[in-house]
Amino acid sequence: MARYNPFAEHSGMIKVCESKPDKSILAAVAKLEKLGFTSYLLAVPEYNTKVLDGRVQQVKEILSSFSYPYNRRIAGAHGCFTNGDYRIWLKKAKKEDLAQALTRLSQLNQSKVYLFWKRTRE
Repeated sequence: MARYNPFAEHSGMIKVCESKPDKSILAAVAKLEKLGFTSYLLAVPEYNTKVLDGRVQQVKEILSSFSYPYNRRIAGAHGCFTNGDYRIWLKKAKKEDLAQALTRLSQLNQSKVYLFWKRTRE
């Protein structure tokens, strides 16, 4: 929000830094766009489920390229989660699971802006 809306700066917040998505995330989203996905609609699980018809195997191939820490985030796993666990999860994943994984991928694709606020006494 701070990237587009100056409200934070007007309230006294200072932009500390902005993080860009990893190159592997950008490459995966580009491959998904070639399959017919729209990058800004990846955040909607219902859209992902609809577009996944007939593309499940191709999407699994795209998602299989990720390693730690992105594989853990995409799978929504907690605790100890290895690359082997990710491959097993990906092999067993159904269309609904992949739709949710694509939603998490869209969150990883966003730029993050970090703000700092210091209270000023008047």
